[in-house]
Amino acid sequence: MIERVGKPTAVAAAAGCKTPDISKFLIDNEMTPALPYTRARTKEGFFRKYEYVYDEHFDCYLCPEGEVLTYSTTKKEGDREFKSPKQICATFPFLAQCTERKDHQIVVTRHIWPEYIEEAEHLASS
Repeated sequence: MIERVGKPTAVAAAAGCKTPDISKFLIDNEMTPALPYTRARTKEGFFRKYEYVYDEHFDCYLCPEGEVLTYSTTKKEGDREFKSPKQICATFPFLAQCTERKDHQIVVTRHIWPEYIEEAEHLASS
């Protein structure tokens, strides 16, 4: 027999559950997410995602060299894609640190709910 003891105030989960969707659900339902720290999954030798700066006002990213990555599309999972200009990046001296794509385009993603992951990380470090 299952006995209800009330609504949980916090939920601990594995790293695979550290997604914007799950974080949003927990926070919106007044539950504190306890999600583990996860390392960035950038290939060795490449620029890290935090080196690409998001400009909220213009809704774009700036690459480490100051080139603008503009919004392209939103995937069904909620990831918004920002892409670099191919012709400019093709001549960039550090292209090998940006992308391995044959078209020389850099693609950076940002979820539609990044603030929920940020809040979950803030709560985990508190």
